[in-house]
Amino acid sequence: MVKLENFSEVRSELYDKQKVEKPQVEDVLPTYVDGINKNIALDFIAYLKNNKMKASWVVTNAWDGKCKGKRLYYIRLPLYHHQFLSLKPSSGIDWKNSWLFSPILTYFDKYEDIVVKENLKNFVLSGIQYCTLCGGDNEKPCGAKERTIFSDKISNLCGGLNLAYVNPDETEIGYIKRLLELERQARVEVEQNLKEASFSDIFEGDALKYFADFHKFLTENKLTAKMTTNKWNVVFNGKQICQFKIIRKDYWIFTIALYKNFTDTETYEKYINADQRKFLLENFRTKLPSGCGKCKGYGKIEFLGNDYETVCKCYPIYTNSNKVKDDPSILEFMKQLTLVNKNVLEDMAAAQKAAKGK
Repeated sequence: MVKLENFSEVRSELYDKQKVEKPQVEDVLPTYVDGINKNIALDFIAYLKNNKMKASWVVTNAWDGKCKGKRLYYIRLPLYHHQFLSLKPSSGIDWKNSWLFSPILTYFDKYEDIVVKENLKNFVLSGIQYCTLCGGDNEKPCGAKERTIFSDKISNLCGGLNLAYVNPDETEIGYIKRLLELERQARVEVEQNLKEASFSDIFEGDALKYFADFHKFLTENKLTAKMTTNKWNVVFNGKQICQFKIIRKDYWIFTIALYKNFTDTETYEKYINADQRKFLLENFRTKLPSGCGKCKGYGKIEFLGNDYETVCKCYPIYTNSNKVKDDPSILEFMKQLTLVNKNVLEDMAAAQKAAKGK
């Protein structure tokens, strides 16, 4: 068994090593967990793999599995005590020799009645994970939510409804499997309903008007948007150009994707005019959104001749339906910059092809 004496030092070394190797969780887990807990964990990890829920490395000693493009669960191994928030000193559990499984029940409300009927209510309640300022500033929660569960309003939930179970036994693994099954079914149904829905089923008012206009533009330019549970991703050459995120029927968020070489100013300035340049700089997201945990963005960068301390990695260029309503010209910039990004990706592909030919 590994001894964790200097957590920060061990974490740094592990991160560097695992970032390169991207290890399988089943290969790392026996280093920390033994006995019956190890056997149960390895059997369950094999079950996940065999049922198209394979765990993939995310960060130091943490793996996740996805369903319909969204995280379905986390698996965590010992690194520092914070990863095992559900453990109390009085529990008597040695957290250094434990593993944690965290199901993420995004659409729990769609099968809550089944959970009650199958007597899983107490199990769900026992695993509720509350926000403990894991990425906040010690003054406010980083991404805490309020949600009604079993007719009761529960505040300060981590991520909405993330459960956490440390060293689950065989009976509890059976409960977890059932919850994952119900969540996967719900996600499939939600996505299917969205695919079959007309735009008017998803949006209303100005949000509908401007989205329909942009979708027509995509069709005219032979670009397609791939639908997930709450997003439309526009992809070209296997890379995302832009994205619509559904917040509610009267509100959406639009983002332009940028890549690590977007600091190559000449690449973008080759295609943009003065007005587009102004729009990019005005909507460059240098203030990181709340709920981003410990992400520090890209760090110091230069973009279009300007220096920035940092910029959001996920949504560097950001606008929304309310801004478009106030200034409809933004919609035209959205279209123009979508084509700019397409041109940039074509250049990237051509450069990569030329490099391989040398």
